[in-house]
Formats: sequence, structure tokens, C-alpha cells
Amino acid sequence: MNSRTRRVIGAGTAMLLVIALQAAGAVGAAATPAPKRPHPHRKPWPITLTVRTVPVLPGLRFRLDDQTRVADADGQVRFTEEHNFAPHTLRLLDTALRQRDQRLRFVRWAGQRDPNQAFDPTVTGLPMRMSYTVTAAFAVQRPVQTSLVNVQGKPVDRSRVTAVTLRSGRDGQVTVPASGQLWLDAVVPVYRNSAIAQVAQTYSLTSVIVGGTNTVDAGRQKFAPARTTTPVFRTKFFTLTVTAHDLLFAGPTGTAARVTYPDGSVHTARFAANGRVTVPDLPRGTYQVTALGGGTTLPNQFVLSRNTTVDLPVATHRDYGAIGLTLILIMIGLVLVGRGRRRVLALLRRSPLRRSSPPGRTAAGSEAADAAGQEYETV
Repeated sequence: MNSRTRRVIGAGTAMLLVIALQAAGAVGAAATPAPKRPHPHRKPWPITLTVRTVPVLPGLRFRLDDQTRVADADGQVRFTEEHNFAPHTLRLLDTALRQRDQRLRFVRWAGQRDPNQAFDPTVTGLPMRMSYTVTAAFAVQRPVQTSLVNVQGKPVDRSRVTAVTLRSGRDGQVTVPASGQLWLDAVVPVYRNSAIAQVAQTYSLTSVIVGGTNTVDAGRQKFAPARTTTPVFRTKFFTLTVTAHDLLFAGPTGTAARVTYPDGSVHTARFAANGRVTVPDLPRGTYQVTALGGGTTLPNQFVLSRNTTVDLPVATHRDYGAIGLTLILIMIGLVLVGRGRRRVLALLRRSPLRRSSPPGRTAAGSEAADAAGQEYETV
């Protein structure tokens, strides 16, 4: 073997040795694991659900699944969890709140995803895949004390009032208790343009029933509890004065006036020495007045809508006597007039002028005239 062949064999052996060593190193590297790096999708990804109250109500309690939070000074609660695909349940634990000068009641949610759960205190199926906000909206009620005065500004006796009713576009008709105090919605949340708007409520006075009649014009007097809690309503009460006079001789007569109220009740008031009686504070409505004593009078029916004086004509016994005497005189006069007419006709028949026929008058015409005269006399 020459030197050249030995050199070739040595180089090949060295190369095989290097390859073997590299293979051994690769196996060792595989047996020793490399340091583990966190997967980018497994990195913590916090999701926050913010619950806010409208209006701002600190202290309200909310529960998300098994976590309970209390609203802060801004009326907000935050629930933070890692991103997940599980459905979650949000509960409002305080649906009503009472304070000295206002009451609050839960009305609806906004941003709760499911429109069918907008008015339920508990919302289910909420996601935690991205941060978002849910709003809990409350209506605000305030205590209202109503007052009633007449046209002169004097208070109306509440014991005379049968019913007081108000009306609003949201609540419809509302009955005011006898004390005049009740709680009314001052501000109500309304969902507009994907947001909650606080709308002030307005109430109008529908009726104030006194003595079976309405003493106000429906819808003319309005107020908003958000601006005032002591509305004063003006009612219509008036004064009625009744007099009675003799039908023919015009003097005062009668002893009392009988007044029938709109509810059908009857009240009697005696005439004073001047022949009149005044009945104050009568509610607006339809009345009927009759004079008592002294003769006969027809009932006078009228609508009391201002201070009114009613003068009743009364047919007294003197009036009946005068009317009877007048009728007798008229009958006597008619009899006398009839007798005088017959005498005149008799004289005309015996008159020589009547017996002579005027020129150109035929006998037949004279006979017809005589017949007419006889018929007239007979009548």
C-alpha cells in the first residue's frame, strides 16, 4: 500500500468519525428539552363587565354568578374575568330604594344583549368575550302634596271633596287620596337611540268632584313633580243669591228658597228680612231653585258658572184674585158689547132707509140683504 492510498483512507475515517460525533450530539440535544415559552393565545386576557346605574345610585348590590359587588360613588360596578365562552348571569339584588325625599324602583336594563330580558331584574346568558357596559335604569318618585283653593284663593274643605284625579301619559289616571299626599313618578327612564334618557313626567288635573259635579276644567292645570311637589289647584266655587217677587205687584214674597244641587240633594235656605238669601261656596254645576211660601212658582234651572242672582216670580193669592176679577170684568164687557150690537141691528131693520131700495137694486138683492141681516142678528 502506497502512501497516497493511506492518506485517502485516513481522510475517510476522520470524516466518518466527525459524522458519528455530530449524530451523537443531536441525540443528546433531543433528550434534553429546550426551555418552554408561553403560547400567545394562552396569555391572560382580562375582560371587564361594567354595570352602571341611572341615575347615579351608590350602594346598590349586583351579583355576577357567585361574585357580589356594591356600586361605588359613581354608581358603577366592575366584574373582571379572563376571556371565556361560558354564559354568565347578572342579578340586581336591590330593585327598590327608599329615601326620605324620594323613592326609586327598577325599570329596565340597557346593553344586556337579550331584548326579552330588558325588564327582568335577572339577566342570563351574558358573555365575557370582550369588555362592555350594562345599564340598570331606575324611575324616581317624589312625595306630592296637593292643595285645593277656590277662585278667591281660599282653601277648599277637603271633607266636601268626593274625588280628585290626575292623568299622565305613562300612568294613565291616578286617584289622589283624601289627604292629598301621594308618591308620583318624577323622572322615568326611556330607551332612545340605543341609550337611556331620563324623562321628567307631567301630570294634568282631570277632576275635582264636589257635590256631584266637576269643579275644574280637565287638562287645564298641569305640574311636574321633578320641579314642584306642592301643586296648588284652583277650583270653581261661586255665590248664589235668590230673591222672590210678587208676579203682578212686584213686591218681595216667599219665606225660603229650595235649592237642588247637581247631585240631587235638596237644601232649604230662609229669606232674610230684605227678601233675599245668599248661599256661598257652591261648586260649579247645574242647579234648580224654587221659592217656598206665599204662592206658586215654577222651578228655575240654570248653570252656576259665576256669582249669580236668581229672581223668582211668585203667583200669590192677590195675583189670583186680581186675575179672576179681571176675567169677570172682561166677560161682563163682552156681554154688554153683544147686547149693544143686537140693539143696533134691530134699529137698522126698523129704519125706513133700510126698507126703500136704492136705485138699480132689484127685489132679489133686497131679499138677499134681508136674509143676511137676519143671519147676522141670529149669530
